[in-house]
Amino acid sequence: MSNIRVDVGYTIHDGSELKFRSPASCSAITGLIVYYPGTNGNITSNVFALADAHGNNVGDIDHLFAENVVVKVILDVTTGMAFVQNADTNAYIEDTFLKKTGGTVNGEFKVGANGVTIWESTYEGGNLRLKPPADKTADYWEMDAYDGNLRFHTQKNATDPDGAGSKTALKLNTDGSISVGNISKTLSNLGALPTAGGTMNGAINMNGKIIHGLPDVTGKDQPVTLNYLEPRYWNSGQVWNNAAGSSNFGAQKVSVNLSAYGAVLIFFKHAHETGFVSEFGIKNQKSVVTRGGFTAKDGKYYIATYRDFSVSDSGVTFSAGFASQNNADATEQNWALIPFLILGLRGLS
Repeated sequence: MSNIRVDVGYTIHDGSELKFRSPASCSAITGLIVYYPGTNGNITSNVFALADAHGNNVGDIDHLFAENVVVKVILDVTTGMAFVQNADTNAYIEDTFLKKTGGTVNGEFKVGANGVTIWESTYEGGNLRLKPPADKTADYWEMDAYDGNLRFHTQKNATDPDGAGSKTALKLNTDGSISVGNISKTLSNLGALPTAGGTMNGAINMNGKIIHGLPDVTGKDQPVTLNYLEPRYWNSGQVWNNAAGSSNFGAQKVSVNLSAYGAVLIFFKHAHETGFVSEFGIKNQKSVVTRGGFTAKDGKYYIATYRDFSVSDSGVTFSAGFASQNNADATEQNWALIPFLILGLRGLS
């Protein structure tokens, strides 16, 4: 323990005021030793203990004043106390430092190197700052009342992968909504899907509501709209016709581009009889069209007629037509089941 020496040129008494600058280190300083002229002209000295407004010994002033700060004391010669005051406000030490029972803090309140800082700013209101360990990328976490909203955010330094600057994590807004990062949610829609998307952990029940604005699909696992589906998969179109109604149609291929279609519907007729039959043809599969008994124009009765065909992207390949008279084996009759119309169908591949 040590004392600060103060020399004065007058006799001291109760209530005497002394001003001095704090030394380079105030550690372990507990009092003053004041040298002054006595009644007989001899230099004498008194030792004074540093005290607060209640006479409690301060202990040391290292935590009270920085180096080279002006300190003022009021001497009490009778009790040997030097009551420490702030040189600018004339307030006793008890009023310049926070009491155990509370008080008003007009500056930062710091606790340790990685502790808490509390202060007030013009545009953020009251602030509570928590400093993380030195090896972390954030300079600090802070809670403030920015724009009247309660905000929790980090101040990133230049080494952070996301870049330097303030990163708001959570904000309680004055309108009752909660903002998480850059996503704003009201209390009624907490847990809603973020507008930027995300991964669902359960089924979505639309409860009869309609989804709007779906784009055209690019993959098989994506939902489609009727506007996209109808013109591509459910519309049909005439791709070939035999309007002249040839009476003799042998084995041949009708070359026509069917790459946009999944299937075809072909209409057939007999050269010597009215009416027609139709048959589906699936692409890359062989099909057969048949017709039961009828009497042809030549007056002969035929038990059955048939013709094979197969469909590909490049057209339809037909076999010859066959007909069976009475119980005889079928023979080639190219007037039988002549194709006269081909419709392309989408969505049936």
